[in-house]
Order: sequence, then structure tokens, then C-alpha cells
Amino acid sequence: MNKDKFFCGFVSFVFIISSLFLTGCSSDFKIKAVNKDDAYISFSMNFTQSFSETFGELTGNSFSQSSSPFTTEELKSFLQSAQISDVNAVVNGNKNISANGILKNISVSNLYKSKILKRTDSSLKLTLGSEQLLNLYKQLNSESQEYLDLLMIPCLNGEEMSLSEYKDFLGAVYGSSLASEITDTTLKIELSSPDATKKTNASITLGELFTMTSSKSWSVLW
Repeated sequence: MNKDKFFCGFVSFVFIISSLFLTGCSSDFKIKAVNKDDAYISFSMNFTQSFSETFGELTGNSFSQSSSPFTTEELKSFLQSAQISDVNAVVNGNKNISANGILKNISVSNLYKSKILKRTDSSLKLTLGSEQLLNLYKQLNSESQEYLDLLMIPCLNGEEMSLSEYKDFLGAVYGSSLASEITDTTLKIELSSPDATKKTNASITLGELFTMTSSKSWSVLW
């Protein structure tokens, strides 16, 4: 495989994943309960100068004012693979991307089966941890699994590592700059009630998420 193409694909996937659950520069992930068993899911990601510099170092290129590592079709396809419908996606050159859609019938969705998302008549609960990541990994197609394998996430290999050990491990393979980009990325999470009057906000770094030995949950009640 062409080296530049490999790194472009790898870096692009890293930052798509950060935005969606559970790897970007500045990422927001919002879930709003709607109807009886549905949820409106949205994410956005702003590209930082650091991301552009890292991308340029790895590929020998950088983003122009009008280019982006993603296309709207790629973003739509990724969300649709997670059973999200009515998907909208926006790519704003090298500045930011965003996408949203509806996850219908949460109680029979892969996110529910993976113990990641749970909905009741008066609550919405998001859980992330080693078990959830492994369950989700098993439901991905082989291509997506191969990309995740590049991140060498400890729990997907049946291993336990401290955050510093994981960061050093990534750094030995991809360099300290990209290792820091991955482990230090903060995912901001917002859960909200159907009328948006009740909200729960939280944040977690990818380094923390990928090295967790137990799960962490956030809920909103109404």
C-alpha cells in the first residue's frame, strides 16, 4: 500500500472515530431522546492547526482552504453503518465537519446490544468502556476492524495498559506527535431529554477511554 495513502486513511479514520463515539481535534457528540424509543444523534468536529500540521508531516500535504480529509458521502456512510437514518452531513473545507441523524428503535439497535446506549420512557443512558468497545468492534465489518486495529486499543487485544504506557506504545509506532493527538483528544458528550430542558454534559479523553478497565456511564432523567 502507498505510504501516503495509508497514513491519509489512518489519520482520517482516527478523527472520524473520535467524533462519533467514543477519535478529533475538538469533538462534540450529542444525543437527544425523541419519540418513544428513538434518539437524535449529532456530532461536530473542528480542525485545529495542530491537526493540520500533523497531517502534513505524515503525508507531505496540508489542507487547503477548500479541502477536507472527508467527503459528505463518507460521513453519511459511516453514520448509516451505525444504523442511523435520515442522515445529514456538512463539510466546511478545512475548518469543520458535522453530521446528524435519527437512531430508530434503540432497544433493538447495535448500540443497545453493545451495551452502549439505553433508553426508557424517562431516561437516556450512555455507557463507554472496554466491554462496550469490544462488543462494538465485533459488530464492525472487517475493513473497519482493520482500521481500529491500527489504533492498537488495549482492550481489543485483551491487554491492560496505563494511559502513559499506551501513549508510549503509540509513540513508538507513529511518533509522539500523533500519539498525543490521539490520547489527548477530548470527546465532549451531551445527553438531553425530549424537550431539551434536562441535560447532562461530560467529557473524556480518548486515552482514558481506550485504557479503561471498567465502564463509565452518563444519564439524563426527565
